[in-house]
Amino acid sequence: NTHFLKKRRGVIDDVLNKKASLSSNKIKGNFGEIRAAYHFETAIHLLDGKLGLIKRVSVDVVESLDQPIRKGIDAVYEFSSPPPKYIINEVKYGTADLKWNVDKTIKQMDSKWIDKNLREAVNKKTYALMMLEKEIPSVLSKVSKEGKIEQTLLDKYGSKKGKWI
Repeated sequence: NTHFLKKRRGVIDDVLNKKASLSSNKIKGNFGEIRAAYHFETAIHLLDGKLGLIKRVSVDVVESLDQPIRKGIDAVYEFSSPPPKYIINEVKYGTADLKWNVDKTIKQMDSKWIDKNLREAVNKKTYALMMLEKEIPSVLSKVSKEGKIEQTLLDKYGSKKGKWI
């Protein structure tokens, strides 16, 4: 949707041009999610040798810097030239990293953590379709204060596996 893309671009420009301040962890996290979403949704991507577009299919979208924080998966995307059909993305700003649960048994983006949170991240139809997929890559998008994005493919334990696109 071009309205949302323009809105995201405006937020990104405001931050990079110092018109908006990243004064709290909440605002930094929201900027990271907005920046990563803009990256995913405005480029033609080359995945597994195929060019295609990526569109967001998750239900919650961060649209402003002061939006309340929500727990769970940051974004789920659909690739127009599968495989992969879907991509699960977690965004971190600056030096923030994936977190562990209270008793240190499950890490963010671990397959158990994804299973627990996926149903809330997408609508019922998308969830059912995702359950038919053999493999759904999970990606960590790290956003710097300059707005640069470094993406890392994660394994089923939420550990870094290698560079993503």
